[in-house]
Amino acid sequence: MGLRTINERINQLEARLAHVHREPISEVPAVVQFDGIWLSMQTQQDSLYEDRRKRKRHRTRGKRMVVLIALGLWTDGSGRRHILDWEVAEQEDQAAWERLVQRLWERGVKLETGLQAIVRDGSEGLEQTLDYIYGSALVQQRCIFHQLRNGSRQVHWLRSRGEKAVLGASCGGLSSHECIRGTSQTRHLRRALAGHAATGSGHL
Repeated sequence: MGLRTINERINQLEARLAHVHREPISEVPAVVQFDGIWLSMQTQQDSLYEDRRKRKRHRTRGKRMVVLIALGLWTDGSGRRHILDWEVAEQEDQAAWERLVQRLWERGVKLETGLQAIVRDGSEGLEQTLDYIYGSALVQQRCIFHQLRNGSRQVHWLRSRGEKAVLGASCGGLSSHECIRGTSQTRHLRRALAGHAATGSGHL
């Protein structure tokens, strides 16, 4: 495939994606889960170098970016889920989350159209945005996976230093036994998620 054809396909895709960000959402899910996925994006630099075939190439540099994602989850027993919208940003701040959440609201994701709850992580920017756009009437649930994962990291860090006595204080008030049990649950959840991703099943 030639370079011109590739550029034409990319331009067509960009136009389609811009339309997706604007079109109304007619089937509003009962639950929307928000999360950010960090990745490295390659950007082209001004400096040049010669490759093995003596061709001039622009140097590239990786830049850490985050893709903020809104995943719709239907509770009608169908197991249906798909990405409603996304936003590419440099960080998970309130301004970036507000662009995504405001766009969803304008496209029809509202309490009066079927939205019942939000699942989110502990991002302050996201919490402030949801409070601003949806108000106190919207049910917000912290993601259990994130809570267990964070507890698991604290347990491993403390265990490596032999500080079992302070486990309870470091796990949000849980006892040492409860926090360690949460670590085990996190491992089981990770295995389930890995199996879910491998099979492509709609159910965990």
